[in-house]
Amino acid sequence: MSDKVREMRDRTGALASDCRMALDRSNGDIERAIDILRSQGTSQAIPMPSALEAENARLTARVAQLETAIRESTSTATWAEMIERLEAATNE
Repeated sequence: MSDKVREMRDRTGALASDCRMALDRSNGDIERAIDILRSQGTSQAIPMPSALEAENARLTARVAQLETAIRESTSTATWAEMIERLEAATNE
């Protein structure tokens, strides 16, 4: 059960005691336990700010990569080269 509590804490940021209680009520079903936390108004039943910041940083860097690929492609390449570069950048 401790692995499930850890997973819930990672996903929701809720207190371990709240996670254990919700898991007990949901018979070990993590998704139902998260729903229980949300229905009780447990404010931590959302992603932790640090997780959101990390995801935001990852997406911002990815957008910058794609913008660079588009900028380089449009200034020097034919349509075929542009498409090839954008496909390569998208698959990175």
